[in-house]
Amino acid sequence: IKNIYIYYFVGLTENLLQKQLVDNDEVIEEFFSEISSIKDFPKILDPQVFTQLISLEECAVHLWNWAVTKNVGNNINKNQKAKVQHIACSLLYCCEPENPTEGVLRKQILMASKTGRTWLDCKDPQMADHFLRLAVKSLETLYSQLMSRVEEADINSSKGDVEKDLLRILSCQAESALCQGNNNEAVVYMQRCREMLLRLPKETAYVSLMCYNFGVDTYQLKKFEDSSFWLSQSYDIGKMNEKYSPGSEIQVKMCKISKYALVLHIELLLHRGKELLGKQKIEDIITESLQWYNYSLSFFKAGQIDPNLAKLQRNRASCFLQLKQESYCIKEAERCDPDSIFTQFTVYKIAVQENNVERVQRTYCCPFGSQTEELTQALEHIQICWEVWKTLKASGSFPLDPTDTLLLLYEFEARAKLNDPKHSSVSSMLAFSHTALAMESPAHFPLLCKKALRVALSLHKKQPQTDLSRCSKCVHSLIKLSLPNGVSEVEAHVLEEVWDYYEEALSIITAPDDFPEMETLWLLTRAWNTGILMYSLAQYPEAERWCGLAMSFIRHLGSLRESYETQVQRNEPFLSRWAGEGEGSNRGVFVALERDSRT
Repeated sequence: IKNIYIYYFVGLTENLLQKQLVDNDEVIEEFFSEISSIKDFPKILDPQVFTQLISLEECAVHLWNWAVTKNVGNNINKNQKAKVQHIACSLLYCCEPENPTEGVLRKQILMASKTGRTWLDCKDPQMADHFLRLAVKSLETLYSQLMSRVEEADINSSKGDVEKDLLRILSCQAESALCQGNNNEAVVYMQRCREMLLRLPKETAYVSLMCYNFGVDTYQLKKFEDSSFWLSQSYDIGKMNEKYSPGSEIQVKMCKISKYALVLHIELLLHRGKELLGKQKIEDIITESLQWYNYSLSFFKAGQIDPNLAKLQRNRASCFLQLKQESYCIKEAERCDPDSIFTQFTVYKIAVQENNVERVQRTYCCPFGSQTEELTQALEHIQICWEVWKTLKASGSFPLDPTDTLLLLYEFEARAKLNDPKHSSVSSMLAFSHTALAMESPAHFPLLCKKALRVALSLHKKQPQTDLSRCSKCVHSLIKLSLPNGVSEVEAHVLEEVWDYYEEALSIITAPDDFPEMETLWLLTRAWNTGILMYSLAQYPEAERWCGLAMSFIRHLGSLRESYETQVQRNEPFLSRWAGEGEGSNRGVFVALERDSRT
């Protein structure tokens, strides 16, 4: 670097540091362009420019402080901050003496690692790599100096600081590699970090959380195998030193998301015909689940009797059962919750696997027929689905998703058929979840939705005081799902089904004030216009039937009754003719009801 460059950089620094400068961006861009043109940082050995070098180093420090100072934080954006740090760090390395002191090296390490981190935050991993490599090189030089001073008492403390810095830089290099799609390279970097935790146990939480973040990132990219690996690494690292682990709540989250990623990965494997590899991954899930259950077991006291402990022991027993290994977990479950249908079913499954005929017969009197076995298994699967669904809901918003109601429906049916006393509490929840099913057509699961709505309607009617508003919404949704808008033809069995829903509505309307008027109007209009559809299809008796049904709702209207009576009366003289005259001259007279302007 010639003297003119030194003066030039000093001048640019002074311009940038002026407090009254309005256009920071122009100066930053000019400075960044000039410094980027220098491919290598040559060491300046000429004593004649030593004074200027001191000025240049001061420029680097001033620029760095300017970029990170809080009062400037709002004046430059993240990308500009990265560029100023880039400039400052580059100038510092231009001033590097032949034999840098410990102070110079530590300054280089700080600036280079922070600049790399900032470029990573700006989503520019390639630029970050350059400064992270510089930081590692300076760290190696510093470590070499420290090792040569073996006589100093604080050598271990200094080495610890260097290793801590190295661990942070390696983790940033792993992140950069992952951003560029180099998962294997990221694994190598993080493996080095994991090995260093034996000497730096306090960094356990940091490394564990870095792996967790990698798992989430790869999961969002649908790289489920990579995601599963990083999440399991996060969990395993967290267990290396429980004193410095991220904490039980975060570990629960890690374990749940890890299992979910594995499930998706197994789906992909099976879809690609890789059954053996899929089977291995299933065993991995079971083993991982077992590790988590063992960890959870440590929260209970010895000899404690608790339904949650029984559930935990049943889960452990099921894992051992799947792995074809013996265990005594089920005995603990029997001790804690012997009357549970799940406990008895687990005992039954173990007895079957062990070919213990006597025990099978004993547990079969619970009773356990083939249907009971299937229903109990269904309940187990439903509980797993609940856990997965809770994890999914915690990670995003699903406003129109019917999963809650569908799972309640499945659980209600299974428990009711098993005569499980818990089915009454499930039915209460199901009764108040109909809003999740009142979806715009086409519904995602129309048959299941209708089934759930019928159950909900029945439960509402059984309440001590019938909630007509909720009942009306159920009927509304049932009709809308069965007879969507815009259909050009309707099968006879569908018409009969919808007719039953209308009769249901009539049976629960007692007076205009008790039933929402707008719902009554909707029922009237939909029935009348169904008659129009039948008329257009030359099904005249059906047209008369549906128009007659519509007219039966008029008396239940309140303030709108007169308006709609008038509209209906215009068409009433033709109703009897349609059935008798077939394709008579009055076909064109039949018109759809119009919504009152007040509605």
